[in-house]
Amino acid sequence: MQALFIQGPEKTATSTTTGILNCHPEIFILFETYLGQPKITKYGNQLLEKYPDARHFFRMEVDYGKPVLDFFQYLKDRESEYSYKYVGTKLNCLNPDITQKVHNHKIIFTKRDVRSWLVKQSIIERYRTDLDVVIPTVEYLNYIIKSTLYQHAYHLWMEDLIKENSKIIDELSDYLDLKLKPHTDDWWDKFGNMPNTNPKSVFKLSHVHHSSKKEPETLDTKYEIKDIPFWDDTNQIFEKYFRNSDFTNISESEISNDLKTINKLKRYAPIPVKEAYSYVKSIRFGFAKPRETYYYSKTGKKGNKRSIFSRIKERVRRIINVGLNNYHVGKGIAYGTLFLDEIQITADLLFIE
Repeated sequence: MQALFIQGPEKTATSTTTGILNCHPEIFILFETYLGQPKITKYGNQLLEKYPDARHFFRMEVDYGKPVLDFFQYLKDRESEYSYKYVGTKLNCLNPDITQKVHNHKIIFTKRDVRSWLVKQSIIERYRTDLDVVIPTVEYLNYIIKSTLYQHAYHLWMEDLIKENSKIIDELSDYLDLKLKPHTDDWWDKFGNMPNTNPKSVFKLSHVHHSSKKEPETLDTKYEIKDIPFWDDTNQIFEKYFRNSDFTNISESEISNDLKTINKLKRYAPIPVKEAYSYVKSIRFGFAKPRETYYYSKTGKKGNKRSIFSRIKERVRRIINVGLNNYHVGKGIAYGTLFLDEIQITADLLFIE
């Protein structure tokens, strides 16, 4: 067995990549089950429900892969009919160094356009980009750039996974020296649908990771950034790395200089998301009625006044008057579910003031 990790921040296709690889009978990637730390996640608890005597594998180790390999050896002894070439876990983490003391391992770093990542609803809520996009951008780009130092890794861009899915699966097959097809055919229908006798069924995925159960067709986010110095400096560095999977032509000294340049972006903080974008439309795929996030600036590209803001405010007032269930308003954010004449409408609205 060899350790295999999938690492990236939320909303960079870590779950989808895990689901694709888990279609192969010789690969078992745990869902956010961090055996290399003592804290137990939601998915760690699901694992312990079936294997309660596996608690001691959740421990700190210098070699992050050791408790992972130890657990899968334990699993092999219990479930001898299953044999895996690659075993590991997916990590939602911005620190690319966390697994790098693992002996003889492979890792897939997942990434996406930082400008679309910043405006995903869950990223707005967890990283509070409604208050500032600068610091999350710096941390994200540090992850993007530092990960390029690990030449043994495979760098997977979400945009390519969506637009060229078959090609990316072929590249992953080459990287792992394991034919993923035809096991990965229609992988979106297999996500979370393992037989109960299969150890991979331990994770309960029926009500989560909805976008991982949808055939890839189009990107989930469209945006227009504002013409401000922060984006000029950010793009100058980011475009060098964006959708690049081969970094052999970028020297370590150049990477070091880029990291220094990125950290200088902190001088622009804070820039709330409403001051960084003129337009955003972001959809959460996989739901019967996809949830959407919209954002418009008051002023368009040519300085023309837009009435969309006042219309949204008025529409929300009407929603409240006719009865809105599960309604929540945070600073700069409102979302909820509306029921009108037996028709359910779910919407996320990112306000601009």
